[in-house]
Amino acid sequence: MQGFFTNMGVFYHQLYSLSQDRIGIAFAIAGIGAVLGSIYGGRISDRFGKQKLIVLACILSAFVVIALSTLTGNLAISLLLQTMWAISTGIGQSSLTAFISELNPQIRGTILSFNSSATYLGITLSTAAASAILPRGGFATVGILCGIIYFFVIPIVLYLPHERKIQKGAVLSHTPHQK
Repeated sequence: MQGFFTNMGVFYHQLYSLSQDRIGIAFAIAGIGAVLGSIYGGRISDRFGKQKLIVLACILSAFVVIALSTLTGNLAISLLLQTMWAISTGIGQSSLTAFISELNPQIRGTILSFNSSATYLGITLSTAAASAILPRGGFATVGILCGIIYFFVIPIVLYLPHERKIQKGAVLSHTPHQK
Protein backbone atom coordinates (compact mmCIF):
# COMPACT_ATOMS: atom_id res chain seq x y z
CA MET A 1 0.00 0.00 0.00
CA GLN A 2 2.60 2.47 1.17
CA GLY A 3 5.05 1.12 -1.41
CA PHE A 4 2.87 2.36 -4.23
CA PHE A 5 2.13 5.66 -2.54
CA THR A 6 5.81 6.49 -1.98
CA ASN A 7 6.42 6.04 -5.69
CA MET A 8 3.49 8.16 -6.85
CA GLY A 9 5.81 11.04 -7.69
CA VAL A 10 7.71 8.79 -10.10
CA PHE A 11 4.38 7.50 -11.42
CA TYR A 12 3.13 11.00 -12.25
CA HIS A 13 6.45 12.12 -13.68
CA GLN A 14 6.96 9.08 -15.93
CA LEU A 15 3.38 8.71 -17.16
CA TYR A 16 2.28 12.33 -17.40
CA SER A 17 5.56 14.28 -17.38
CA LEU A 18 4.39 16.29 -14.38
CA SER A 19 6.84 18.74 -12.87
CA GLN A 20 7.67 18.68 -9.16
CA ASP A 21 5.21 21.44 -8.35
CA ARG A 22 2.39 19.62 -10.18
CA ILE A 23 3.27 16.40 -8.39
CA GLY A 24 3.07 18.34 -5.13
CA ILE A 25 -0.42 19.49 -6.06
CA ALA A 26 -1.41 15.87 -6.80
CA PHE A 27 -0.15 14.84 -3.35
CA ALA A 28 -1.99 17.76 -1.74
CA ILE A 29 -5.22 16.61 -3.38
CA ALA A 30 -4.67 13.15 -1.91
CA GLY A 31 -3.92 14.66 1.49
CA ILE A 32 -7.18 16.59 1.45
CA GLY A 33 -9.01 13.37 0.52
CA ALA A 34 -7.41 11.50 3.42
CA VAL A 35 -8.34 14.27 5.85
CA LEU A 36 -11.95 14.24 4.64
CA GLY A 37 -12.04 10.44 4.89
CA SER A 38 -10.67 10.61 8.43
CA ILE A 39 -13.13 13.27 9.51
CA TYR A 40 -16.17 11.44 8.20
CA GLY A 41 -14.87 7.89 8.75
CA GLY A 42 -15.42 7.97 12.50
CA ARG A 43 -18.93 9.29 12.13
CA ILE A 44 -19.81 6.73 9.47
CA SER A 45 -18.27 3.87 11.46
CA ASP A 46 -20.28 4.84 14.55
CA ARG A 47 -23.42 4.53 12.49
CA PHE A 48 -22.73 1.43 10.40
CA GLY A 49 -20.14 -0.48 12.43
CA LYS A 50 -16.40 -0.20 12.64
CA GLN A 51 -15.51 -3.69 11.48
CA LYS A 52 -17.85 -3.48 8.50
CA LEU A 53 -16.43 -0.13 7.47
CA ILE A 54 -12.82 -1.30 7.83
CA VAL A 55 -13.56 -4.30 5.61
CA LEU A 56 -15.36 -2.11 3.07
CA ALA A 57 -12.51 0.44 3.09
CA CYS A 58 -9.96 -2.35 2.53
CA ILE A 59 -11.91 -3.76 -0.40
CA LEU A 60 -12.48 -0.34 -1.96
CA SER A 61 -8.83 0.65 -1.45
CA ALA A 62 -7.64 -2.61 -3.00
CA PHE A 63 -9.69 -2.16 -6.14
CA VAL A 64 -8.89 1.54 -6.44
CA VAL A 65 -5.12 1.08 -6.10
CA ILE A 66 -5.21 -1.72 -8.67
CA ALA A 67 -7.26 0.47 -11.02
CA LEU A 68 -4.93 3.42 -10.42
CA SER A 69 -1.88 1.36 -11.32
CA THR A 70 -3.37 -0.36 -14.36
CA LEU A 71 -5.82 2.15 -15.89
CA THR A 72 -3.28 4.77 -16.77
CA GLY A 73 -3.29 7.20 -19.63
CA ASN A 74 -5.63 9.87 -18.36
CA LEU A 75 -4.38 12.27 -15.70
CA ALA A 76 -7.87 13.26 -14.53
CA ILE A 77 -8.84 9.62 -13.98
CA SER A 78 -5.58 8.98 -12.13
CA LEU A 79 -6.16 11.97 -9.85
CA LEU A 80 -9.76 10.88 -9.23
CA LEU A 81 -8.65 7.33 -8.36
CA GLN A 82 -5.87 8.64 -6.13
CA THR A 83 -8.38 10.83 -4.30
CA MET A 84 -10.79 7.91 -3.90
CA TRP A 85 -7.90 5.84 -2.53
CA ALA A 86 -6.99 8.58 -0.06
CA ILE A 87 -10.59 8.97 1.11
CA SER A 88 -11.06 5.24 1.61
CA THR A 89 -7.73 5.01 3.42
CA GLY A 90 -8.72 7.90 5.70
CA ILE A 91 -12.05 6.23 6.43
CA GLY A 92 -10.35 2.92 7.12
CA GLN A 93 -7.70 4.42 9.40
CA SER A 94 -10.15 6.39 11.52
CA SER A 95 -12.44 3.36 11.77
CA LEU A 96 -9.50 1.16 12.76
CA THR A 97 -8.45 3.60 15.48
CA ALA A 98 -12.01 3.72 16.81
CA PHE A 99 -12.26 -0.06 16.63
CA ILE A 100 -9.01 -0.56 18.54
CA SER A 101 -10.20 1.87 21.22
CA GLU A 102 -13.11 -0.50 21.88
CA LEU A 103 -11.04 -3.67 22.19
CA ASN A 104 -10.90 -5.65 25.38
CA PRO A 105 -8.91 -3.47 27.82
CA GLN A 106 -6.62 -6.39 28.65
CA ILE A 107 -5.23 -6.45 25.11
CA ARG A 108 -5.93 -2.91 23.86
CA GLY A 109 -2.42 -1.57 24.52
CA THR A 110 -0.80 -4.61 22.92
CA ILE A 111 -2.95 -4.24 19.81
CA LEU A 112 -2.25 -0.49 19.62
CA SER A 113 1.49 -1.21 19.83
CA PHE A 114 1.21 -3.98 17.26
CA ASN A 115 -0.76 -1.69 14.92
CA SER A 116 1.84 1.07 15.18
CA SER A 117 4.73 -1.35 14.73
CA ALA A 118 3.04 -3.05 11.78
CA THR A 119 2.39 0.35 10.19
CA TYR A 120 6.03 1.41 10.42
CA LEU A 121 7.31 -2.00 9.36
CA GLY A 122 4.87 -2.00 6.46
CA ILE A 123 6.00 1.44 5.35
CA THR A 124 9.62 0.34 5.46
CA LEU A 125 9.24 -3.04 3.78
CA SER A 126 6.67 -2.03 1.19
CA THR A 127 8.68 1.00 0.15
CA ALA A 128 11.82 -1.10 -0.23
CA ALA A 129 9.96 -3.87 -2.06
CA ALA A 130 8.15 -1.47 -4.38
CA SER A 131 11.37 0.34 -5.20
CA ALA A 132 12.99 -3.00 -6.09
CA ILE A 133 10.00 -4.27 -8.11
CA LEU A 134 9.20 -1.02 -9.91
CA PRO A 135 12.10 -1.03 -12.45
CA ARG A 136 11.38 -4.62 -13.49
CA GLY A 137 7.62 -4.99 -13.03
CA GLY A 138 6.33 -1.45 -13.44
CA PHE A 139 3.54 0.34 -11.64
CA ALA A 140 0.92 -2.23 -12.56
CA THR A 141 2.78 -5.01 -10.74
CA VAL A 142 3.40 -2.85 -7.67
CA GLY A 143 -0.23 -1.68 -7.61
CA ILE A 144 -1.63 -5.19 -7.96
CA LEU A 145 0.60 -6.46 -5.14
CA CYS A 146 -0.40 -3.51 -2.94
CA GLY A 147 -4.06 -4.17 -3.71
CA ILE A 148 -3.70 -7.82 -2.70
CA ILE A 149 -2.06 -6.82 0.60
CA TYR A 150 -5.22 -4.91 1.60
CA PHE A 151 -7.05 -8.23 1.79
CA PHE A 152 -4.70 -9.47 4.54
CA VAL A 153 -6.11 -6.84 6.90
CA ILE A 154 -9.65 -8.23 6.75
CA PRO A 155 -9.19 -11.54 8.62
CA ILE A 156 -7.05 -9.83 11.26
CA VAL A 157 -9.75 -7.24 11.99
CA LEU A 158 -12.51 -9.85 11.99
CA TYR A 159 -10.63 -12.06 14.44
CA LEU A 160 -9.70 -9.45 17.06
CA PRO A 161 -11.55 -9.84 20.34
CA HIS A 162 -13.76 -6.86 21.08
CA GLU A 163 -16.38 -5.70 23.52
CA ARG A 164 -20.02 -6.10 22.71
CA LYS A 165 -22.93 -4.67 24.60
CA ILE A 166 -25.53 -7.04 25.94
CA GLN A 167 -28.63 -6.64 28.07
CA LYS A 168 -28.98 -3.53 30.22
CA GLY A 169 -25.56 -2.06 29.38
CA ALA A 170 -23.47 -5.01 30.64
CA VAL A 171 -20.37 -5.68 28.57
CA LEU A 172 -19.12 -9.08 27.49
CA SER A 173 -15.74 -9.60 25.93
CA HIS A 174 -15.63 -12.11 23.12
CA THR A 175 -13.85 -13.23 20.00
CA PRO A 176 -15.72 -14.18 16.85
CA HIS A 177 -15.21 -17.82 17.84
CA GLN A 178 -17.17 -17.46 21.10
CA LYS A 179 -20.93 -17.20 21.37
